[in-house]
Amino acid sequence: MSRSSQIIVIGIGNPDRGDDAAGRLVARALGQKLSSHVVSVCEMSGEALALVEKMTQSSIVFIIDACMSGQKSGDIKRIDLRDQDLPSQQGDMSSHGFGLSAAIDLANILGQLPAICIIYAIEGENYALGAAVSPSVQQAIDKVICRIEDEIVNFIPMKGAGYA
Repeated sequence: MSRSSQIIVIGIGNPDRGDDAAGRLVARALGQKLSSHVVSVCEMSGEALALVEKMTQSSIVFIIDACMSGQKSGDIKRIDLRDQDLPSQQGDMSSHGFGLSAAIDLANILGQLPAICIIYAIEGENYALGAAVSPSVQQAIDKVICRIEDEIVNFIPMKGAGYA
């Protein structure tokens, strides 16, 4: 599949499970703030094969997901796959089991990992069905929205890696 020059933002989560909605809420906000001519934004459940299919459509991909790594609620982890590997415990960390980790591994094995793939993981605390997003996670969501917007607007074009 040929890659577009458009940047893709993928928000992963379940909007009905409290802090698990974090990735989707970031994606929704960015979808309203950024030009659809430059950025394609989508919300996904976290299923590995669907993630691989979506990731392979661009050379620049941002993925946002809630995580459960034992850190403080609202902590933000930024992983740039050009510089670092996904933590080996990511399968346990993601609120979607092995979906994200498996998608990254599969895309890498197939030689389809985007040139720039940046993951933002937001530590959640409450994943109960019907729960609201925790205040600490909402603050992290707001920070991640600003960080990704800054990266898209300022960082990526200056770096030039894989950007057409």
